[in-house]
Amino acid sequence: MGFPIKAQTLPAVSGCKFYYGRFRRIRQRSKELEDRLFTVAPKRNLWKGTIRIDPEGIECRIGALWTLLFLKSGWALTAFRKVWMKNERTWQRYSQDVWWRAHEHHHIIQLDTYFRGNNFRYLMAFVWQYVRYRSHDRAPLELDADRAADEYVRSQTDQSTVSKRELDDIGIP
Repeated sequence: MGFPIKAQTLPAVSGCKFYYGRFRRIRQRSKELEDRLFTVAPKRNLWKGTIRIDPEGIECRIGALWTLLFLKSGWALTAFRKVWMKNERTWQRYSQDVWWRAHEHHHIIQLDTYFRGNNFRYLMAFVWQYVRYRSHDRAPLELDADRAADEYVRSQTDQSTVSKRELDDIGIP
């Protein structure tokens, strides 16, 4: 003899499966939306700023408290192997400008090669050069970064030209 099954229990079981599946889809959808929200607008830390990674993989910080106080909009400062900016508008310009990114990346190379990673000596050298040469644009570290950025941009355009010529030689338009 088996257990007696009532006719009313079968629709209730299928109804539970329906609701369970519906809740599972709702949970999954809310998790997808939550993931999308956090990747588009990361959490902002007032002291450290919002973390972004530029196309070459260098960490950038936007909107840290000290940048809001001391940097003008449209400026970037390289320190502690990061590029610091005041606002999102500056980040948008920076992320689209290859020359500007190459310039700031060369400051990181200068920090490692000339100052062996010592941030205090690196920043003091900039302050001293700005005072001595009475200009941002005439400071030797800035001129060196400008030359490096020019060479990088020129090499990128030369490589794209060479690649196009090679493709033309093969017969690919």
